[in-house]
Amino acid sequence: MKVLNPIELARQALLPSSDKETDEQQRVLQLFRNRAELKKAYSELQDEIHRLKDRLKQQEGATARIREMLEHLEGRLGVPETGYPTLVFFQLRNLWSRGADLLRGFGTDLERQHVERERRAFVAEVNRRQFSRRQEVESRLRGAEAAAAETTQRTAALTRTLESLNRPWHHFKRRRLQKEAAAAAREQSSADLALTEARREVERVLSEGEVEFPGLSVEARRAVNIAVIAYADILVQRLSKTALLSQARAAVLRREPSDEYGDRSECEALMADVARACGLLADRANLAQEIKVRVEKLTAAARYRGDDDAVPTPESVVLNRRKLLGAGAAATGLAGAGAFLSMDAMAQDKVKVNMQLGWIAGGNQIGEVVAKQLGYYATEGIDFAIQPGGPSIDGVAIVASGRWEVGQVSSSPSNMLAVSQDLPIKVFATGLQQHPYTFFSLKKNP
Repeated sequence: MKVLNPIELARQALLPSSDKETDEQQRVLQLFRNRAELKKAYSELQDEIHRLKDRLKQQEGATARIREMLEHLEGRLGVPETGYPTLVFFQLRNLWSRGADLLRGFGTDLERQHVERERRAFVAEVNRRQFSRRQEVESRLRGAEAAAAETTQRTAALTRTLESLNRPWHHFKRRRLQKEAAAAAREQSSADLALTEARREVERVLSEGEVEFPGLSVEARRAVNIAVIAYADILVQRLSKTALLSQARAAVLRREPSDEYGDRSECEALMADVARACGLLADRANLAQEIKVRVEKLTAAARYRGDDDAVPTPESVVLNRRKLLGAGAAATGLAGAGAFLSMDAMAQDKVKVNMQLGWIAGGNQIGEVVAKQLGYYATEGIDFAIQPGGPSIDGVAIVASGRWEVGQVSSSPSNMLAVSQDLPIKVFATGLQQHPYTFFSLKKNP
């Protein structure tokens, strides 16, 4: 069998079918194409295998860590000296979780009420506008129909008059009426076009579908967040006379239990205090009135970074205390919309810090990734997140706009350009003492 080289195969592939020499060459070309497709499919399958292997390794590592944690927990619970402090540790975490659950449920119910109220108002307004719009286009249609009928009648009357003026002495009168008939015909054409457009407009209005509810307004989202913060302040006040609030927060920030809660009798006393605290959190006596009073104060004091922001600035809503039990945790009922307080960050009284990358994540971020995995940020009360960069992302501009708190870029010219344009940024640290890149120019033009 004759075998063609790749260049010849490519040339043959570009030729029209009428120029192909033989059926044998056609079969060889088809085999060549099939081989390329198979190689591509094989490469994709190999990539998928590697990806699945990586996921399997990650899962195995997570499973091993969970097994180690369970073994450690079993060992602590098996010894009275460490078992009681372990029970206290998890009951304190449960106390914190109960507070967060109360706030979460409160926020969800409040969101539902606001959604129902605004949805009803929105539907009523849409119906009113649609009814008004339909009346408008129908009135326009009736006017167009009347105008078209009038011009048709006038054109027909002029046509009949012209037909009756068939005598020689009617010459001048007939010429005048012909001009009037031509003008009437033009008016009739315009009226017919207007009637057609009016009918189309009516069809468009009648065929309009249901308008989708756009979601809660900024005012409603602010009201929900303010109410949740007010409720959180009430819960904090109920626990402020005990040391359980700080102990519960410390337990949430730790991954493993400690022996700092004392001996058996002290642990039993603490567990009794936790049980009473759970009852205080669940008490709803005069709750609505207390929330109303605090909401009025918070609403008057709350400040926002922008007109579209629904989350008040932290310093504007603190009511004589810094520790808010999950001050915004319940906003998770609405957090999916991206406009409400972060449950994890606020529930643990953490500061949210987003680091915008100027390029795709890589080895340069290994320090931040390891620090986050080891819990260094959590220990300092920081909820740290890395925002991905890329070729179409200007990390400096994003930080300057206030969207994220800090950034990490490897382009010194970007920083220089931003400073020259008076953008509100400040370079405060460097990841490398010596930059791996350098500037160079011609010696004659440095």
